[in-house]
Amino acid sequence: MSENLIVAHKAAAAQLRATLQRHGLKIGYNHALEVVAALCGLNNWRTLAARPSAERLTGEAAHLAAHRCLNALGYPVTATQARAAATLNPPLAASELLILSGAGTLAPWPLLPVPAQLDEATRAALAEGRSLTWHRGRALTMQGR
Repeated sequence: MSENLIVAHKAAAAQLRATLQRHGLKIGYNHALEVVAALCGLNNWRTLAARPSAERLTGEAAHLAAHRCLNALGYPVTATQARAAATLNPPLAASELLILSGAGTLAPWPLLPVPAQLDEATRAALAEGRSLTWHRGRALTMQGR
C-alpha cells in the first residue's frame, strides 16, 4: 500500500513540474518532490517517503507551504505560481490506481483500455479490481474485488 502512495506522490511531482512550467516556472524533478512533501506539511521528500500516508494541506495552508518551499529552493515565485502548485489534484486513493510496476506507469482505472481480446468474465473481474500489478514477463495480479 505505501508503495502505491509513493508512486502517487511521484506522479504528483511530475504533475507539479508541468503545472509550474505552464505558469512560466521551470523546476527540477527533485525540487518538485520537495514541494510535494511541503504540500503534505512535511520538511522534505525523505520524510514523505517514510510517511507516505501524510494528508495533503488545503487552501491557504497549501498555498503558503508551496510558496515557502519554492522560495527556500531558490525559485522567486509569484502568488499565482504558488497557488498553481498548491492546487494539485490530491493523490488518487489506492482503490483508484492501476499500478504497472514493470512498466513504471500509473493510471486511474478504468481509463486504461482493456484489451479487446479478453472475454467478458475477465473484463468484469478487471473492472472490479482495486489495484493491478504487472510483473514483467510473468503475470498481472489483482488485489480487491
